[in-house]
Amino acid sequence: MLGGQPGFWDVEQRLRELSAQGDPLEKLAATVDFEIFRAELAAGLGARDRAKGGRPAFDPVLKIRMLVLQAMHGLSLAQTEYLVADRLSWMRFCGLGDLCETRLIGRWRRGGGLEAACEFGFG
Repeated sequence: MLGGQPGFWDVEQRLRELSAQGDPLEKLAATVDFEIFRAELAAGLGARDRAKGGRPAFDPVLKIRMLVLQAMHGLSLAQTEYLVADRLSWMRFCGLGDLCETRLIGRWRRGGGLEAACEFGFG
């Protein structure tokens, strides 16, 4: 760290250290192919009408990963959002970089988009 600010390599070094310590989320991500759920979730969630404008839809695989974290740790929506934003290992598991939008689980659940995930036992 130079001058009190973390540098680019500091984050990369911390992620290497987490991997060396046996990050269980890294192992889970390597074991489970979350992409197999993408087509079913996309079909269940339906397409958004982009003509209306607004933000792009959240990635359904990201949603599943966040729901897995929530279920594994018995967390509320707010706790899950906070911990994904706070923990490097959780960000990496979700495939998020430095800039991440984590306030999506509640919107997704309230918006009725959980049905497809529930068919797989998530939620």
